[in-house]
Order: sequence, then structure tokens, then C-alpha cells
Amino acid sequence: MPPRARAPSPGGAFDFALSQRPPEVRRLATALRDLIRAAAPGATQCWIAGWQALAFRETTEFCFIRPLKAGVRLGFYQGDRLADPARLLRGFAKRIRFVGIRTVEDLDVGSIEGLIASARVVSAAEACREVRNVPNES
Repeated sequence: MPPRARAPSPGGAFDFALSQRPPEVRRLATALRDLIRAAAPGATQCWIAGWQALAFRETTEFCFIRPLKAGVRLGFYQGDRLADPARLLRGFAKRIRFVGIRTVEDLDVGSIEGLIASARVVSAAEACREVRNVPNES
């Protein structure tokens, strides 16, 4: 994971980053943030300056939103371990996977809610494993 440069106000940094993007990207990123907040109301947010992304954390970070010039990436830190029946996840990093969203029509809310729920469970399990110092099974 990249080093974290945390802004005093993650939401403010995110809103500023969005102000530099086209209206469609702003709508998509805001809709995703609202979706994550509804799915994980206790999650905290942190701004990752190097990635220009807003991360969401409970026991550990489980997902992030990264606004781009022509769309938004919804990333999952343990994405390689998530069930993805709709086959939305992309990426070739060791663990991180993402869903690329370019338009509101691409926003498959039911599948994304499932990915968010799964990411929260995997993240919590990973945190428990770290606390107990149990080796990862993958």
C-alpha cells in the first residue's frame, strides 16, 4: 500500500479533488461515497494524497474511491479474495482489484453493494489474523 498522507479533512480533500473533475465523474464519485457510507455507516474516511483517493476503514482499510479524468475506480484492498459473481473486478496487482465505472449506467448497485459487504468481511478477518499472528491461508 502507498504511504498515507492524511489530510485534516478527508471529505474536504475529496471534494476539492472532485471539483477538478468533469460533472459526470463528480456524480459517480459522490454516488459511490454515499453507497459506501450506507453500507458501512461506522467506517472512517482517509485521504490518500499520492493516489488522489478516498479510502474507507473499519478495522483496516477495505475500499477506496479514485476519481479519474474519464470515470471512477472503486478499489478493494483485498480484492483478490472477494467473490465476484458479476465479474466486475479488474486489476493485476498482487491483492488490489477495482471496478472501473465510466457512466451512471455502469453503476451496478446490487453487485457493488455485494463487493463492499464482502470486502468488509475479508478486511475484518484479515485484521483478526494479524492480531493473532496467524499466517495467511492464500
